[in-house]
Amino acid sequence: MHEEDARMDHVLIPITPVGKPRMTRRDKWMVRPCVKKYRDYSDVLKLHAIHFQKSSSLFIRFEMPMPNSWSKKKKMKMHQKPHQQKPDIDNLVKAVLDSLFHDDSHVFYINAFKTWSHEGSVFLSNIDALPFLPAPSVVPPRSA
Repeated sequence: MHEEDARMDHVLIPITPVGKPRMTRRDKWMVRPCVKKYRDYSDVLKLHAIHFQKSSSLFIRFEMPMPNSWSKKKKMKMHQKPHQQKPDIDNLVKAVLDSLFHDDSHVFYINAFKTWSHEGSVFLSNIDALPFLPAPSVVPPRSA
């Protein structure tokens, strides 16, 4: 069996997504709560998604938990709707990439989005097998 065949195609990790915080030197010896939360999240991602460490293209779906203060009616209305609040999607993606890869320079394609859900989770899928269209050889001029 080849190494590529042994890799998992997807995994659903039942954890509330956490964005990567801005780190300081002080965080090495006096850890802030946001950094501790991120490190715990990172450890869970590493444990569940160890097979993704050689992937060069990923699909990531972040399911953000709805607040308990919301009514059942509002929760039903917002389920699987786009999550357009903090944490920002770029920080969520950075947290995943930094957790899975020591050096993420080999990752060339990411498709990620975040939605509201009843419980938090992160869905990762390896999309290395998908064909990619070549870039156009001529870039059209910008319209003024």
